[in-house]
This record gives sequence, structure tokens and C-alpha cells, in this order.
Amino acid sequence: MTVLSLMHRRTRRQAELDSDFIEVVAKRMIRMNPTLKNDSIPAVLDRVRIRDRAAPLRSVKTSLCYPHLIFDLESRLIIAPAGKAFITSDHPVILMNQAFFQTVKSAAICGLASKGLQIFLPISPEFLLVAFDPGLYRVGSRRRTFYQIERNEDCELINALQILNAEENLYFLDAGEIANIRALSIKFLHDRKKVDESAKPVETPAAGSARGYLIEAAAPRIPIPGKWSFCKVLKQTTPTILACAIQGFAGLWKSTSP
Repeated sequence: MTVLSLMHRRTRRQAELDSDFIEVVAKRMIRMNPTLKNDSIPAVLDRVRIRDRAAPLRSVKTSLCYPHLIFDLESRLIIAPAGKAFITSDHPVILMNQAFFQTVKSAAICGLASKGLQIFLPISPEFLLVAFDPGLYRVGSRRRTFYQIERNEDCELINALQILNAEENLYFLDAGEIANIRALSIKFLHDRKKVDESAKPVETPAAGSARGYLIEAAAPRIPIPGKWSFCKVLKQTTPTILACAIQGFAGLWKSTSP
């Protein structure tokens, strides 16, 4: 699980997302500074980029601080069907929440402590590591730590996740798959743009405050690319279930913090 946490945060895309969040926070603090009276400051800020050069290192350090948040997940080794292969990318770890994606629109559903979290990581053309919330999903058999995919469609849907989550590059073993990968890329181009938008920090006025703002940043919302057979949702979910899980985690954190 520590490797999953590290692989998720070690990429350039993750470092850029962290730096984007810092930029939004910094510009908001400048705009709210009561000592600045010049009306041209907001216009100047819109033409300036604020980047955190230490974001890559900080992102990796963060990944090593919180792997315990996913220690309660179960894992399965997924085997590609005969004649098919998994692809990977420059941002290979996929965070998803199949159970709550349709009922909860917040990006918070893909937090490491979120109920219903799923994590996908291809580790070779033949093998894929899946970590999941065992209270909401069944992947293969509970008696086995591996599962052989039988449908080619399932392999293509898993590869579509890499297309949706990649920054710039896809990696694959067989050059004969280029046409198929290009077709998948075109098919999910529109969804890929939505994923990029969902990863940007969101700034909204805070309720009940005249000057306060809420700035939210979370993992990209990856849509379910289709109906696969290897991962079953065990129970009906509602936003209330997720809210209770978040409140429970917050209470646990408060009770164990110094």
C-alpha cells in the first residue's frame, strides 16, 4: 500500500496539481490583503503564474506520511486475458470511487480516506494491482488474491482508465496495439477533458462569511468507462453513507491527534 501511495504522488502531473493549489491560495491571500488598495493588482495577478519549485519533493514526502489511510483496503492481482495486455502511462495510479460516482459530485470521493475508494495500478502488460474497499466491492473471489479476466472488453475498459488519467504519454509493449489504443483515445477524448477540469482547484465564497473563501483540491474524478464484470458493487450507496463515513473518520482523527 505504501508503494501505491508513493506511485500516486511521484509524478509531474501531481506536482503540478499541488502547485496549482498553492497558486490559487497565494493569489487569494494577496487579493484579500487589506493594505493593498491598488485596483490594478487583480488584473496583474491574472497574468502572473506562481509556482512551487519544491512541489515534487513535497508531494513525495506527503505520500510517505499517509499510506496508513489505505491499509484497510484489500488487494487483488488482476491477470489480463489471453492475447490482451494492459497499458500504462506517465500518471499510472488511478483513484476511483465507482460506488459514489453518480450520487456524489464532489471530488472528495477519491480521497485516500474515502469510503468506496478503488486504486488501479498496472505493474506489467500481464498484471494489474487493484486495491478496493471490501465493504462495498467484490473483486474476484475472497479466497484468492488473484483474478483472471475473461472478457477482452474488461481489459479495454481498464486501459481506458490510463487514457483518461495520463498527462502526456501512454506506454505499451506491442506495437500492433497502436491502432486500438488510438481508437480508445479518440473515444474517450471528451471524458478526458472533463477529467482535466475536475482536477483544477475550485475557489468558492465561504457560506456565512463576507470575505472568506473555500478552496478545494482533490484527485481527478475518473468516470467509469463502461460496464465491467470483474468488480461488483455489493450494496446501494447514498450521499448520507459517505457523509457518515467522513464524519467518523474526522472524529477518529480528532481523538487520536495530539
